Amino acid sequence: MNRVARRAVLLVFACMLQASFAFALPKVAVLDLSVQKGIDPSVIAPVTESVMEEVVGSRAYVVLDRAYIEQVLKEKEFQLSGMVNDTQVAQAGQYLGADYVVAGKIQLVGDTYLVVAKMIEVRTGVIVAQSSEQGEGKLAVLLGLGHAVGRTLAVGSPISPPAPSPGTGAAPVPATRVSADVRIQRLSDSEYAELAALEDPVPPSMICWPSQNVSGRRA
Repeated sequence: MNRVARRAVLLVFACMLQASFAFALPKVAVLDLSVQKGIDPSVIAPVTESVMEEVVGSRAYVVLDRAYIEQVLKEKEFQLSGMVNDTQVAQAGQYLGADYVVAGKIQLVGDTYLVVAKMIEVRTGVIVAQSSEQGEGKLAVLLGLGHAVGRTLAVGSPISPPAPSPGTGAAPVPATRVSADVRIQRLSDSEYAELAALEDPVPPSMICWPSQNVSGRRA
């Protein structure tokens, strides 16, 4: 195999390796939060979006779009209203093809708002992360509570991104979980050496970068 052909093979292999890690990211469905009777139901969408935004920002998951979730569950005639049972949440995740599901509720106790949410692994039905935040004030305070809950869930999950090294200021590296049925073949020492010995840099147009598009939008 000549030098040009071998270089092309190595580039294709590198693209496939990157893509395998991208597809290994687990899927998460963030269900609309339920609201206690007496709370304006118009807060459901923005508070759910605030939780979702933090999960998307962790870059550790592929997050399903709210419209897609609503469409699939509607087709399955699956009712989300008042759903609090963990088994039902896991069943919704199965319909959606998700690995994890985030479900929660918005409550009002006296003058204090509470946002409570948990992340459930669909396969086992086990709660892998849970968070609650509370605050007083107008309805707008719920947005901040939603963001705080979402951050805690993303950090507390089994595959959350690692924190940056102290004093480095480096951004966290996205954590990935490789599926058991994904086989990864590593380059040999000689192949790595050949890549390093290439005189000409690889044109950016020839590098396959995994898509960062999640939840139907670019993070």
